[in-house]
Amino acid sequence: QHGVYHHYLIMIPMQTHFTHYGNEFNPEQIAAVQAKMTRFADLQNRAVALSRAGRNEEAIPLHMESIKIRVEMYGHDSVQAAIAYNGLGECYVELQQWDKAEEMLLKAHKIRDIDNKGIQPDQSATRENLARVREGQGRLKEALQLRRMGFKKGGLACANFSCPSLSLSQDQVKKCSACKCVFYC
Repeated sequence: QHGVYHHYLIMIPMQTHFTHYGNEFNPEQIAAVQAKMTRFADLQNRAVALSRAGRNEEAIPLHMESIKIRVEMYGHDSVQAAIAYNGLGECYVELQQWDKAEEMLLKAHKIRDIDNKGIQPDQSATRENLARVREGQGRLKEALQLRRMGFKKGGLACANFSCPSLSLSQDQVKKCSACKCVFYC
């Protein structure tokens, strides 16, 4: 969710030959990598479809399997893993399983924001998801701090989970009149 950006469908281009860091890969190696990439893309796409249908419990095992494959292929601190951590964290947010959501979103946040490996809209989306967790935990000041961090880092995600806006500036948002810690466009 978070509009079209964060729950996007993954498409994998198929290649017959490539070189990576000077290493030549034969067709069998390429096929094996493409099969794994197709598998995690399929898992991600199915998990997204289930989440959009409100079936987050069913999406969780798919996200978990996607994480396993991505970590095996790219490492636990890769941008690819962060995508899956964030997706699983969003499922847990929707189910109000705050501790599990926090664990996944902190992993994604470390990769995307702290290690500065993510692109800005991804960073904004994960910060907003983590702020939603802080709200659910009753930690409103921390939620506000996370959201304000977005202004310093180049953009804020709209707190309306269905809104696709992920790079908003301070003058583009309004503060919630009740809690003062949520920003909407």
